[in-house]
Amino acid sequence: MLLEKGMLDEVIIGMHLETDSTIRVKITGWSMWPMIGDGTVVGIKPDRKNIKMGEIVLFRSSGRMITHRVVKTYSGIFTTKGDASIFFDSPVQEQDIIGKTVFIESEGRRINIDTSAWVLLNCILAYYSCTCGIILGKILRDGVTTATRRSTFFRIAGAINILLPLFTYIVTRRF
Repeated sequence: MLLEKGMLDEVIIGMHLETDSTIRVKITGWSMWPMIGDGTVVGIKPDRKNIKMGEIVLFRSSGRMITHRVVKTYSGIFTTKGDASIFFDSPVQEQDIIGKTVFIESEGRRINIDTSAWVLLNCILAYYSCTCGIILGKILRDGVTTATRRSTFFRIAGAINILLPLFTYIVTRRF
């Protein structure tokens, strides 16, 4: 059987996760910047039953594997969003989750994000990211009636969306 690259990655990850051990995955892309950037290595622990708001999960979506933050949970359905993204992802089913991130390795440093302090910080980041997404989504979806009000809303929403990566950058460099 011929496997495409994405399928091969999934088979290899699936084999590792069956052993219930944490695996290291190299991330591509910038949707989780500055906490996770292109080339950052994350540790994925196989766990789809105990996912909480704020945790960063690896999941399948449209034939791809994505690592994003959980910003909302409801009965086995998760809403995720990249920290640097404006929009929410499509809802993620529990069976599509591969595992959750337990550490991040970047620039020669390793950050364990399953400690109590990081769990709290990740909840704050999820709430903030969710709020930014709601504000920007509402503005883009509903529009604003006058040009002056629209300009003001975009400035406010843009500032809020810029502050999240800035806050994350400052925090990740301190710990």
